[in-house]
Amino acid sequence: MSRPPNLFKRVFLPVVFFFVLAAFIVRLALDREARGFFDPSFLRQWWRVGQVMVLTHQDYLHGDKVAYSKLADTALDHALDGLDRYTDYLLPVDYQDFIRESDQRFVGVGVEIERVHGSIQIYRVFDPSPAKQAGWRVGDRIVKVGDTDVHDYTVPAVADLLRGADGSSVQVALERPGEAKPLEHTLTRGGFDVPNVRETELRADDVGYLRLTQFGKQTGQEFAEAIDQLQKSAESQKGRLRGLVVDLRDNPGGLLDAAVEVLEPLLPAHELVVTTRGRDNQLHDSIYTTGKSSVHFSGPVVVLVNSNSASASEIVAGALQDKGRAVILGERSYGKGIVQTVMGLGDGGGLRLTTEAYFLPGNLTQPNGRTIQDIGITPDVSMSLSGEMSDLLRLERSDLRHDSTEKFVSSYGFAPTPDPEVEAAAGLIRAATPTFAK
Repeated sequence: MSRPPNLFKRVFLPVVFFFVLAAFIVRLALDREARGFFDPSFLRQWWRVGQVMVLTHQDYLHGDKVAYSKLADTALDHALDGLDRYTDYLLPVDYQDFIRESDQRFVGVGVEIERVHGSIQIYRVFDPSPAKQAGWRVGDRIVKVGDTDVHDYTVPAVADLLRGADGSSVQVALERPGEAKPLEHTLTRGGFDVPNVRETELRADDVGYLRLTQFGKQTGQEFAEAIDQLQKSAESQKGRLRGLVVDLRDNPGGLLDAAVEVLEPLLPAHELVVTTRGRDNQLHDSIYTTGKSSVHFSGPVVVLVNSNSASASEIVAGALQDKGRAVILGERSYGKGIVQTVMGLGDGGGLRLTTEAYFLPGNLTQPNGRTIQDIGITPDVSMSLSGEMSDLLRLERSDLRHDSTEKFVSSYGFAPTPDPEVEAAAGLIRAATPTFAK
């Protein structure tokens, strides 16, 4: 007796195989990354790398050093080292740190710490945050995290102890001036936002001051809100905002889009602020202000920069300089004129890859734009501070500078001093508005 044909094996499986193969071929045709895996040159070189990894994993003397994951991390690091100093492989933990930094959203207890006179001291408490809810204050000293005495710990080491998963708990002992015994708190770690516009101050001469520490997703909005706050503060005192000092000293940069958003309140709509070019000098983008900001300021602007002002900071300073919109005061900036694209990888890590060079708008002498790669922004007015002065001013720029002089002296052991560069910038604005009246 004959058996009926197995339709599943003879018909259905070949059809499924055909469609899967067709889909795979289509993906190869469309997906540049997938095509790369089948490049003969790639396969030959990957065989070399794989052979060395296998032999090392099997025969190296110290077996604890040659896990495949560790060998792969090392290989990736060294493969990218020779390209430029910005391209690198990000481990999963580093990639998550990058995402949080760009989003300006962190998980922890919600404080910034500094070592002062041999102890770990809180100099900023974010609001809202677990630390704020627990009543932590600027000037409190952290003496113990869990069972660990942190008197001899570095700031990064204590920060690592305070970090942890969202919803996890940490026990911290604090010393507070005026309290006889340490205060012990158990905090539940949670998410908190970290603003990049850290200070907004209307001076007595009606000059506004803003400090930007980095460029993240919220920085443009924070900047516009800060200018609006300064304008309203001046109006509430029967006056108007005389000028603006934008402090970009020690700002390492961040997102290109955020730099453009910061320029929105200071420039007219449809102003070219930066162009980007990729491989073989191919134009990628010409980027203009959009005019979407509802806040505008047309008065005098002075931008402060130093040798640590880089990337997005230089785009802001350089565009305002090229447009004749601001005076740049300070030191020559860092000189980073290239853009990195950060791509997530399947292992949870990331690839930070240099993909573009950017060019500032240019001026009459450089009408086709200018690069500042390894050159930096040359200030219109040169000033520099000593390392000691910079350290003192950094402390004064913490929240403690808003306390009384007596408390500041008690905490730091010296009296607050005016920032010479801020004072010089304010002087330039006053000179540019001699007929200013409140």
